[in-house]
Amino acid sequence: MKKFKTYFILILVFIMVLATVSLAGCKSSVKKPVTSKRSLNVVGFYVDSPGYDNSYNSLVKYAKYMNTLSPLWLTV
Repeated sequence: MKKFKTYFILILVFIMVLATVSLAGCKSSVKKPVTSKRSLNVVGFYVDSPGYDNSYNSLVKYAKYMNTLSPLWLTV
């Protein structure tokens, strides 16, 4: 009877270890629904000058040159 109890405990421990090792790293098959995020990306064209021609005003003033400098700029 003592041998049976020992074997039973060893088999039970082996099954538990096997179950945890085999399931380790498995992802859940339930996927979250994909929701779109609406975001606004704002890029400024900064020209280092004091007064009226700085920051946003330089963007307005030099917008026509942006595609000349780099056609990869997105102008809205």
